[in-house]
Amino acid sequence: YIMSKNNIKIYIDKTGEVISRFSPKAWADWINGFVEEKAYLLAQKKITPQCEAKWLAESVDKIRKGLLINVIAVDENTRQDDRNGKIVGVCDVKVKQPKDIHGHNVSFGLGVSKEYRRKGIGRLLLLRGIDIGKKELKAKNIWIEYIDGNVAAKKLYESVGFKEVTRLKDYVNYYGEFRDRVVMKLQAKNK
Repeated sequence: YIMSKNNIKIYIDKTGEVISRFSPKAWADWINGFVEEKAYLLAQKKITPQCEAKWLAESVDKIRKGLLINVIAVDENTRQDDRNGKIVGVCDVKVKQPKDIHGHNVSFGLGVSKEYRRKGIGRLLLLRGIDIGKKELKAKNIWIEYIDGNVAAKKLYESVGFKEVTRLKDYVNYYGEFRDRVVMKLQAKNK
């Protein structure tokens, strides 16, 4: 791990070892927590461990190909799925594909479990992700998106320098209500 904050350890996973530490069931349970609270997430139906097993294998493959780096927050003081530690938050740092055409762009997926929000964990994950995007992945552009109405995400993203560049009107069916998907950009200033 790279650092600890409030008994939460932050890991940078460049090999797939950290995400593989948790079972597909643990990952499904983590995602399903967002579904249950109707969080601003693109998943609105519960995920099965089988579905997460496929995601886990694909993610490890992308990590090994240098297309994905995960920044993962783990509460080491709790147990999940008979293992030490519980998934608290994740920032996926993804290289856009195809790499030869879009590889100068990096995008993020960010999520923090409800009980761990408002403690600076999301900000810490995002800042570490930005650093990875700039320094390790040599991104020219860094992108993040959120569903309109997610005020906390908007404030966090703006606070670290993201600017809205476009809205995809009525792009997301958020539990029966059409919402804009807001696209934000952070200029990485790499050449």
